[in-house]
Amino acid sequence: MGFFCENCGEEVKRNSDSCPACGVNFKAVKCPSCGFIDKAEFFKGGCPDCGYMTSVEKFTYHDNSKKKRTKKPILDFIPASVFWLSGFGLMLILMIILFTYLK
Repeated sequence: MGFFCENCGEEVKRNSDSCPACGVNFKAVKCPSCGFIDKAEFFKGGCPDCGYMTSVEKFTYHDNSKKKRTKKPILDFIPASVFWLSGFGLMLILMIILFTYLK
């Protein structure tokens, strides 16, 4: 009985420092029930926070050393050309309206 690698899903021995399948290094364990994250040595008798334990240990390893996501601008997925074209189109419409009223 062992843990499962969060990166590839392969079963890993309890005291492993890395996954034999994908090679990812383990820094911490995450409880699938409550999400508590700590070192693997604290999970030997189940989750220290909620007590979760099954016949097959389903704790996943969680690498705390991964970079945190940086927030992207909300409109980052829209290309700048869309803004330029819509601005140009709006300006063109305003010019047409202005010239029709000036005649």
